[in-house]
Amino acid sequence: MVSEEQFSEDVQCPNCSEVVTIADGPLGKGMVLGDFEIDAEIGSGGMATVYLARQISLNREVALKILHPELALNIEQVEGFVREAQVAAKLNHPGIVQIYSVGEEQGFYYFAMELVMGASVKEILEKTGKPELDWSLMVARKVTIALNHAWTEAELVHRDVKPDNIIIREDGAVKLADLGLAMSASALSESGDTIEGSPHYISPEALLGEPLDFRSDIYCLGATLYHMTTGEFPFVGDTLINTARMHLDAELVPPEQRSEDVPTKVSKVIEQMMAKDPNDRQQSLQDLADDLRPRRRKKSISVLYDSTKTKSKLPIYLMTGAALLILFIISAFLLNAYVQNKSTKDAKPVIIRAPVKRVKKMPVEKISNPETDKKPVKQTPVKKAE
Repeated sequence: MVSEEQFSEDVQCPNCSEVVTIADGPLGKGMVLGDFEIDAEIGSGGMATVYLARQISLNREVALKILHPELALNIEQVEGFVREAQVAAKLNHPGIVQIYSVGEEQGFYYFAMELVMGASVKEILEKTGKPELDWSLMVARKVTIALNHAWTEAELVHRDVKPDNIIIREDGAVKLADLGLAMSASALSESGDTIEGSPHYISPEALLGEPLDFRSDIYCLGATLYHMTTGEFPFVGDTLINTARMHLDAELVPPEQRSEDVPTKVSKVIEQMMAKDPNDRQQSLQDLADDLRPRRRKKSISVLYDSTKTKSKLPIYLMTGAALLILFIISAFLLNAYVQNKSTKDAKPVIIRAPVKRVKKMPVEKISNPETDKKPVKQTPVKKAE
């Protein structure tokens, strides 16, 4: 029997005499769940704790999400959760954090996922404040495309789209996390009242416990985009429960009234996304993706990630200079061809004749031929005899 005082200590195995390290608690460093060895805790939320772990069979780092024990008490609910996570694991899309494995070990339900190095939109909002508008629209559009893939391929609803679940990778790629891992479980509890989802971004139909489809995700993404473009939550009550209930009946202040940087067209798109009635929202994720196209030319999504702020802009200038140089060379070539062509058309034809050499006539000397030059012999007629 191992006591708590022995956690993380090196001990000698009584069977093989090899020195091993005792796991740091039931879910500490060195703990093995199935094919995964836990290294360190990297985050925790209302549903689960996330650990940095190593997949033993493939020797690769993964993010291992382990459900809180209290959420595993409802077996029927957990089984449905596992089934949906297994469906999500079959999805393969560059905008979705890949789920590698779903399982249960020693009473712990876990989900092994792609390890994404970067920062969540929540962290970016906390560190930098309100992002640039086109960047926010670009991020929301990429999330919309990921949600559309999940809905069209497997009819999966995320249920909990929020800044925490949108990850900006170090190279600027946008990743939607926790798809298929959002349980229909109570996330908050106050004075006996319970709600499902995140109170600042929850859809009215989720709050009422009604059946959900992709339009619920549109509402949650709209609330997220509202926060990104204005720097403020769409609704704020005196308690989390009251904040959530404001999604049912409180009037939404248009984003353009909260921030002068939000143009009317963008404000109208967000207002439609956050319509109380799902039938009044965009009726397809593809339509929403079209509405969220940035107003100006596309910019790099990595501009707001902290690790890229200090990167030199020299490569951009070099590429721009090279493009201008190539354009100049092509223009010069075309101009030269045009000038030569025009000169050829305007010039009068010039006929060049070779000089004629005059030959002096020489007297022709007659050459004598003995045979041809003989004088004809005059013949005397002969008289016939009578």
